[in-house]
Amino acid sequence: MLNPQITNTILQIAEKNGQEVFLVGGYVRDMILGIVSDKDAVSTLPPIRDYDLVVSGDAIAFSCDLAAALGGRLVILDQETQTSRIICQQEMSLPVMEIDISPLKGPDIIADLHLRDITINALAVRLCQGCCLDQIIDPLNGLDDLKQKQIQLIGKHSIIDDPLRLIRAVRFSAQLGFTITPESMTIIKELAHLISTVSIERVVYELLLIMDVEHAHPYITLLDDLGLLKEIIPEILPAKDVPQNEFHHLDVWNHQLQTLFCLEDICHRLQELFPRWHHHLQEYLCEEISGTSRYCLLKLSSILHDIGKPSCRSIENGRLRFFGHDLKGGDMVEAIGIRLKLSTKQTEMLKNMVKHHMRPGYLVESGEVTDRAVYRFFKAAQQEGISVLLLSLADRYATMGPASSAEETQKHYELVCYLLDKLYSHQPSASPPKLITGHDLMDHLCLPSSPLIGRLLQAVEEGVAEGRITDRMGALEYARQAITE
Repeated sequence: MLNPQITNTILQIAEKNGQEVFLVGGYVRDMILGIVSDKDAVSTLPPIRDYDLVVSGDAIAFSCDLAAALGGRLVILDQETQTSRIICQQEMSLPVMEIDISPLKGPDIIADLHLRDITINALAVRLCQGCCLDQIIDPLNGLDDLKQKQIQLIGKHSIIDDPLRLIRAVRFSAQLGFTITPESMTIIKELAHLISTVSIERVVYELLLIMDVEHAHPYITLLDDLGLLKEIIPEILPAKDVPQNEFHHLDVWNHQLQTLFCLEDICHRLQELFPRWHHHLQEYLCEEISGTSRYCLLKLSSILHDIGKPSCRSIENGRLRFFGHDLKGGDMVEAIGIRLKLSTKQTEMLKNMVKHHMRPGYLVESGEVTDRAVYRFFKAAQQEGISVLLLSLADRYATMGPASSAEETQKHYELVCYLLDKLYSHQPSASPPKLITGHDLMDHLCLPSSPLIGRLLQAVEEGVAEGRITDRMGALEYARQAITE
């Protein structure tokens, strides 16, 4: 529960104003599940302490008084609904605490709880001196659903009031590992179309939370089965039931889902598969990009990597072919990222992953992988080189048609290992050192600023990657000769 000092402050303000205060929602749920402690020792609380309070009477006035008493910053989230947030940190050594405050919806707390999303969130504790878990208010049998580890919607009215709750039900299922009841599944399928009425930012926030769980594959599949995913990303619809060639055992859409499964399996086995570099890979995947992890975006790319195939489908000599689907898919994913209002950085990353996901496979087919080929791969993929390698390997593992062989799959894995070795051991072919600049070329070769400078720098960098250039003077001489040739 809230520590005694804060509880006393809340109760003093409530008594002065003649108000009742209830602790509700996720914190009560998690307290019961043991995710956080029901004791007042601060050390047992999670790094970010989030509390939801419901108060009778004037919620804004209460929030102003409490913020002043706690020395916190008050943020009015919605003036019309009188919802606010207090952000405070009592000591520098303690984590930030956030307290969301809203008024009672209805005449009492029972009516308020009936207006919430799912039963396990419709739990409350009336704040008083010495209050404990034995005093939980549970009008909708949320405690039973917690014991049975199930997600139960409170009713259709809950969805109609806020259709975001359609995807939130799946998100809670993913984060808690709970199953959604058959009755709730029926409601979600019936009302799935309403998710399109919600602002895309709110929907994508929930989608990325689902993608971010350890095993997202079953829940992304669930979103699809419930009819929600097609409402969020309608571009997936043409990929359904599109057959592929003899290298594949699944249609385009199910192959993309299987690629997500294989990608998660690979990333759970980094130490086994890449023993030399697993720490580097883990650090790379955990990097935060505009509020979410690189790994989360990589997983999103896995269910979109072949999205260009339906529009590139052709039959050549009796064989199904999808020429250029990687480039087409990159353009489609860029448009999807813009529509989903992802950040510019996130959108560009997704585009690069999809656009280049075939390149490692082409290198396998080429036989000998030259230093020039290594250089050109990492140059093209830029910061997404590692992501492209992991995506391509997952793509290969998800391809198990009669024409696909274990030998070719092993070669693909060995190529990924080879390229990672080149990159992480700082071989020039993967990360050539920058020996000269454009200004060096203009000064030493008496050249004006022009596109030629860029082409010469590119040629020099490639020469460094191939080991033909090792120092600055050699780079300048190489550029000089390139002009005359």
